Amino acid sequence: MSMSDRSHLPYAAAVDGIEQHVRYEERLSDSQFIERIWRTASDLDDVCLAIADGRWDMMFFSHAGRCQVMITGPQTTAITIPHAAGAEWLGIRFRLGVTMQHVAIPALVNEGVDLPKATHHSFWLDNAAWSLPDYENADTFVERLARRDLLAGDTVVQSALDGEAQPWSPRALQYRFQQTIGLTAKTIQQIERAQSAVVLLQQGTSIADVVFQLGYYDQPHLTNALRRFMGRTPAQIMNANTTK
Repeated sequence: MSMSDRSHLPYAAAVDGIEQHVRYEERLSDSQFIERIWRTASDLDDVCLAIADGRWDMMFFSHAGRCQVMITGPQTTAITIPHAAGAEWLGIRFRLGVTMQHVAIPALVNEGVDLPKATHHSFWLDNAAWSLPDYENADTFVERLARRDLLAGDTVVQSALDGEAQPWSPRALQYRFQQTIGLTAKTIQQIERAQSAVVLLQQGTSIADVVFQLGYYDQPHLTNALRRFMGRTPAQIMNANTTK
């Protein structure tokens, strides 16, 4: 699969409740900076499975009157996260190639950093107090960040991901990816292909057809990729989907 094949790839849900108690919702955005906006909530304790993704998020957690704001970097493996009853998460997932001033995204691969609280409803960023966004006004919040010149898009990385011809050598382009995103283009392709495999399996596509459609060598190749990036095997994904 080449970079130019990315445009039609569907994305899997960012998180999923292991016991299926977690309610997950997401929406797209017209913002040039946002990939999607998502949120979760649950009335019962559960454990979430967060899948691998080459993008970084701003995340807002609230539970029992306590709020926490963090920036999480690209994730190269699936991880489990406790989800307490009554807890709510709001996530803003930024497009590939988008960076934030004063934040070294490559240093946050598989990591996160907390932002200091200002009040119960605000946090500190760039020497200013920012009100917590919600699911409906997250786009406006990001626009405010952009007006403060806190967000920027790397046009070289973005054009390369769109499949446009590059004057850069492969080695220089790889360096640009790692400096901007923290991952190589190949790793991003592997993660996105695994996400697409999840969606196809959830839609009822057979394992053999998924292998063929997405260009995996064979079923073990698909299984290893999904276990690493999505935290589940093809059979587990299909079985979970039939019980929902």
